[in-house]
Amino acid sequence: QDTILLIQTDNADRIPRIEDFVFLSGPLFRGEKLPENQYSEVLAPQKAPLDFLLVRNITAVRAVFGKDFPKNAKTFSLAKYRAIKPEIIVKGVADQATLHLLRLLSLFNAKAKNDLLQVGKFSAVLWEGKLQSIKDMFAFPGNDASGAEMYVKMDPEIRSSLLPCLYFRNKKGMLLGLASRLHPDFVILISVPENATKPLFVFMPFKQEIIHNIYAVR
Repeated sequence: QDTILLIQTDNADRIPRIEDFVFLSGPLFRGEKLPENQYSEVLAPQKAPLDFLLVRNITAVRAVFGKDFPKNAKTFSLAKYRAIKPEIIVKGVADQATLHLLRLLSLFNAKAKNDLLQVGKFSAVLWEGKLQSIKDMFAFPGNDASGAEMYVKMDPEIRSSLLPCLYFRNKKGMLLGLASRLHPDFVILISVPENATKPLFVFMPFKQEIIHNIYAVR
């Protein structure tokens, strides 16, 4: 949803107590100036592929977070974000969440029945987690199936928890995102262009540690 939740705790030795928090849209956190009624590209991709936009946003968020909350600082404050008018914060989060939800709900409309059936087929293969079945169903960027190889090494419980989290449909085809409710640090993007022989599969970890942990377990 391209929203940011910042939580400040007292950092005590016992279970930390929340002292303050702020919930704001990604564009507001990153300092982007969007025109009226325009959403971030991640929610309404027009100019670039979604995987590129996600990487760009994550990189930008980390840069802002590292600048505002450096690791060597002794104290932290959310005062900068508290100074923003509450109505601006609420509108940004609510607008983006609403657009995202409406797009996802459109997958369950009658006119999207064929897309929903495809999602069901994709999900069944991904839940099962057999590498050859995934290779038979999908194509891969640059014919590199390493993302699928990483995915099948994940815990079966994580694989079976995948659910649709992104859905876009236009004249060019369908774009689907699947995420795990148990392990939210990765997303699977499936692009289904019109008249394509195979949909395109992209396994996208948000943290490098995911890759290390997968191989450490196996």
